[in-house]
Amino acid sequence: MGEYTREPPVANRSLEAELKTYACLFALLIAVGCSDDPVSNAADEGITVPNNGADSGDPAIDAASNNPPGEDAGRNNPSGDSGAPDVGEDHDQGGGLTAGWHDRADLPDPQQEVAVVALDGLVYVMGGFNEVGGQLATVVVYDPDTDSWSARADFPTRANHINAVVFEGQIWVTGFLHMGFTPDPRTFIYDPETDAWSPGPDLPTGRGRGSSAAGVIDGLIYVAGGIAPGGVRGWTDVLDPQTGMWTELDDAPRAFDHAGFGVVDGKLIVTAGRGGTIASFFDDVQIFDPSTGDWSNGAPIPTARGGVASAVHDGKIYVFGGEGDPNSPGQVFSQVEVYDVAADSWTELDPMPSPRHGFAGATIGDVIYLPGGAPTQFLDAVATHEIFVP
Repeated sequence: MGEYTREPPVANRSLEAELKTYACLFALLIAVGCSDDPVSNAADEGITVPNNGADSGDPAIDAASNNPPGEDAGRNNPSGDSGAPDVGEDHDQGGGLTAGWHDRADLPDPQQEVAVVALDGLVYVMGGFNEVGGQLATVVVYDPDTDSWSARADFPTRANHINAVVFEGQIWVTGFLHMGFTPDPRTFIYDPETDAWSPGPDLPTGRGRGSSAAGVIDGLIYVAGGIAPGGVRGWTDVLDPQTGMWTELDDAPRAFDHAGFGVVDGKLIVTAGRGGTIASFFDDVQIFDPSTGDWSNGAPIPTARGGVASAVHDGKIYVFGGEGDPNSPGQVFSQVEVYDVAADSWTELDPMPSPRHGFAGATIGDVIYLPGGAPTQFLDAVATHEIFVP
């Protein structure tokens, strides 16, 4: 561990080249049978883990989901047990664990561009893409005490780049992308007691988006930045869940998507991210203070990057991995850096054992969980699940 030397942002790749890359993705998504139809809730809680919901009746969709037509949605893992030994005294509340990196049971299936939250001592992983670019509606849950995964009710539609927060014992999704990279303004609320999703107040008209920064502050849900109709935005909106009313606030100084973020001391901290293309990443730290409605800048992150995972622990924001590294064979970053918000300073930590992008983090106790992602730029996905103990 030591102080990190700041690196200059990497020069942007041409927009024409980036658009060609995205065009290839859209072609692939169509080929593997992406669908915007809701996926049925086929999983029996704690019994089976679905790939992408029940049999859709479309062989192309089922093939993309590793769910052959006519087969049950569950995986070959009927008990939900990962096959790994019980964690025992090395369980994941932090007690008995040494600082640094540890392996945990892999996800049931490869996933990237997922949403990850912690709720009631469990880690929820939602949506994203599989290893061949098929979109997912699956929701799987990791139990640190047993080092195992189980299924929950599928998200109402196949989705990626989901904006998710935990609010009063429920998961609130406020915008996402689907059918490739099409912004969707809908809000859905998950109740763990009933294992069901219900609709909520959608984002304001014309401001639907995914890959945003989101957080809960003083009983309100904030959504900033993201991929929206027409491209990347710096929009900031706040939802009062009690009234269902959204309010538009001042834009962030720089439009962004695929950023690291977290809430510390009543402020939404956004770090790194990119401006619409993989190579357009930057080193900004943008801080939103709801008490004043103003944005300010913090000390830049040492390694400019986008597609990162992030998590908050003990008043600090940890930023992991990312996409667009020209010095890596897979063009994926391994860097781990931590931002001390109070000191406005960054520190370098040990690199990731499995460099990835397109993943997300969640904190329970003294452990940061980092499931899924991709080891190469853009497509691909892995089931890798590692934890980090600060």
